[in-house]
Amino acid sequence: MTAVARGLGWPAATLLTLLAMGGPAIAQSATQLCAMARKEGITVFVREHCAQPAAHASAPTAGSPVATDALRKGEAAELQGDNLANAGKDDDAGAKWDEALRWYRIAAAQGNSEAEYYIGDAYSRGLEDSPDEAAAIKWYQRAAAKGNFDALNHLGDMYLNGYDDSDEVSPVEVPQDYPQAMRWFRLAAAKGDTYAMTNLGEMYSEGYGTAKDYAEAMRWYRLAADKGDTTGLFEVGYMYLHGQGVAQDYAEVERWFRRAADKGDANSQDALAQLYIDGHVTDSPDATTRGWIATQSGGKQWLAQHPQ
Repeated sequence: MTAVARGLGWPAATLLTLLAMGGPAIAQSATQLCAMARKEGITVFVREHCAQPAAHASAPTAGSPVATDALRKGEAAELQGDNLANAGKDDDAGAKWDEALRWYRIAAAQGNSEAEYYIGDAYSRGLEDSPDEAAAIKWYQRAAAKGNFDALNHLGDMYLNGYDDSDEVSPVEVPQDYPQAMRWFRLAAAKGDTYAMTNLGEMYSEGYGTAKDYAEAMRWYRLAADKGDTTGLFEVGYMYLHGQGVAQDYAEVERWFRRAADKGDANSQDALAQLYIDGHVTDSPDATTRGWIATQSGGKQWLAQHPQ
């Protein structure tokens, strides 16, 4: 019996095993799903999702109230588990994580990609006893196949950086594989995801798994920047600052850094302030920009020499 079943006190793991299979293998209709729940004595599921006679129930889908409700309850239980863990109440946290996984599996059984991603994350974090690389990747890939941005990008990150058991954030052991990383980022970028676009820009800029190609890096950064992504905006400015793939142009540097800075990006605020201190921008900064300048090394001296 799994940790989830133990935590809930289920009499057997049959239903959970079927739920873990996902897809049409678990049940072709809500009739079968409710029948399994009744057989295993999972009364909370029967009470909340099988109010109608089973013979008249309709088949739940990924976006059905059944799947959506299960997903939200899983998210709430996981958050409670995280809070309990932070408070040092590990046993209580484990019970809540078990509950979260139970709800996620119900949603995933209906093809819900968010739930599939969360289950992958649970395996990655070791919420079911110990980290399981193969299981985590399987669930991420299942969600990614449905176009889930989080899953696509998580797979890209895993292969871009490579993880091992000493990694504090994700203790899953995955070898670094740049072609795989690029593959997953491209799939996400093709769907308009800006995080994936900026990662592709970085891979071309740094030559990760490919020859350095600043023009291609700039193309991806611009695609993200044109969608208002602050990382993309900053990186376009950075490339103008260093003349990578484009001619060095401080006016363009200021323009792109300012767009990101005005959106609250701290890196861009610092970089824009440094442009003033280094003398690359000669106009008089407004009050907001002066505040950014004041936080930099040498900033207060520069402000004293350039009063409003």
